[in-house]
Amino acid sequence: MPLVQRAILLIASVCFLAFVLHLVRKKRLSTKYSLLWIVLSGAGIAAAAFPGWVFWLTELFGFGLPVNMLFFGCIFFLMAATFSCVSIASDQSNRIRDLIQEVSLLKQRVEILERENELLSKTAERRPDDQRQ
Repeated sequence: MPLVQRAILLIASVCFLAFVLHLVRKKRLSTKYSLLWIVLSGAGIAAAAFPGWVFWLTELFGFGLPVNMLFFGCIFFLMAATFSCVSIASDQSNRIRDLIQEVSLLKQRVEILERENELLSKTAERRPDDQRQ
């Protein structure tokens, strides 16, 4: 890998890592969801600093060229990121459904208590009149 490409990859990876860590510090990105992005930026830094392991993995897995292995890695990463997002969305959907059901039950309970309170107050208003007669 030419030196200029390595430098660009290193700078981009370090900037991306700093951005992810900044989002985590500002509580705009959860720590558990940031792990995938931290690993990605770490792999970019490692590939820029020590490009030999990319060639070694290319030979180990039988890819013809390192770029083929990198494309495969990118596709795998995108699939993992998509699965992570779908998993989070599914979990949030279930939590929202549970919260809606809970709020509906609480709303129904409040309406019942308000009706009971209204009946009790009407009954309390009538009693003094009944006792005078």
